[in-house]
Amino acid sequence: MAVYDRGALSPGSQNPGVDAGIDRAGLGHRRFFLVPVVFERQFTRLAVAIKGVSGGAVSNLVGSNSPDGFVQYILSSITKMWLLEGFIFGVAAIATAVMCYRRGQGWRSLVGVLIGFGSVAFLTHTLSAFIWGTVEILQYAQFPWRLLTIMSLIASLSVGLLLHRCAIALVHHKLLSSRLRSPCSGCVPRSALNLSPQPPAIQHPTWYSPEDTGRAWLAAEKPFAHLLEDAYEYQPTDAVPPRRYAPKLWFDGDTAIERWDAYDRRILTSATVSQRLTLRLYCYPAWQAKIDGQKAPTGCSEAGTVTLEVPAGEHTITLHYGWTIAAVWGGDCHGGKSWDYG
Repeated sequence: MAVYDRGALSPGSQNPGVDAGIDRAGLGHRRFFLVPVVFERQFTRLAVAIKGVSGGAVSNLVGSNSPDGFVQYILSSITKMWLLEGFIFGVAAIATAVMCYRRGQGWRSLVGVLIGFGSVAFLTHTLSAFIWGTVEILQYAQFPWRLLTIMSLIASLSVGLLLHRCAIALVHHKLLSSRLRSPCSGCVPRSALNLSPQPPAIQHPTWYSPEDTGRAWLAAEKPFAHLLEDAYEYQPTDAVPPRRYAPKLWFDGDTAIERWDAYDRRILTSATVSQRLTLRLYCYPAWQAKIDGQKAPTGCSEAGTVTLEVPAGEHTITLHYGWTIAAVWGGDCHGGKSWDYG
């Protein structure tokens, strides 16, 4: 493709159609380059120039047809974009880390943040740098290059945020799939509990934990308590999970959970027990329990259970499991090995 200058815009030009279009657009300036020409002829020179930039060879590698140094424009634009995007992404990363810490989502969300930012940083800065350099060339044609640069940066950041969200969702999905579908170690299958298959319907609102990534299996000797389980997977990226993901404790045919504290990871129940009750807490090595405000002894047995003796009468039971969780999947115990959550 030919390179056009003032001499090419003459009645004897070999490309009158293109020349006429340039004239009508008011772009008939001495150093105006068509964008295809820039990418066709200068991209190769740019690659070579970047290799020799440390030796000060940029000026020698720029062709005589380049508008005041196409390579210098691109390289300076890359530097500008690195500084600007580095600041923007740095602030966003710090803000996201603080948000993850406050919500208790822990290292898994931070991994998603790093993957999300890292996967788009190079692409966005490179794309923006080329757009930046190209529109600076077009300033010779009185082009509003500053506005176009701002628009390209906004578009790049929008794409970056979209890919960032996709990366977080992908990380959560992969981790949950690998954790929840792994064989259970030291857990008791649901079939061994001999629980009723279907608890009664819920007649009032139920609290839930937005941080719960598995099924918090809280069960008791039949027929006093049942866990309403669900075979659906909960995605932590959901802002408000459906009620079916809530762990529920059943006493004498009615749910007794008053509050499930997502940030303190605490279950508070009030129950009237008709006879002495033994609660069995599965797959939780870090349970802390209180009955009527008094700390109750707990300890994880070899079978992977924690027993809690509740005397007959009206009692308030607080169960707190700290920073360790485990999962029950599809009615049987899977992924029983607990992992750090926060």
